[in-house]
Amino acid sequence: MKNYVDLDKLEKVPKGILFGYRDVVDDTLDNSEHSKYGEVFKSQVEEGLINNVTIEKETDARMLYKKL
Repeated sequence: MKNYVDLDKLEKVPKGILFGYRDVVDDTLDNSEHSKYGEVFKSQVEEGLINNVTIEKETDARMLYKKL
């Protein structure tokens, strides 16, 4: 399933910096869809399908990722 991550935005995230899905999501994705596709991105990170990104912190409201 597509995660709607803008690869250029993801590439620009410096190594070691925390970021959220909304920081790297494609601008064409409607805000109402962020939760749905944010879950897809989270699953892909957990499965190792997204290179050099780990889950750093999970809260009820937001997932924070770290670029390695």
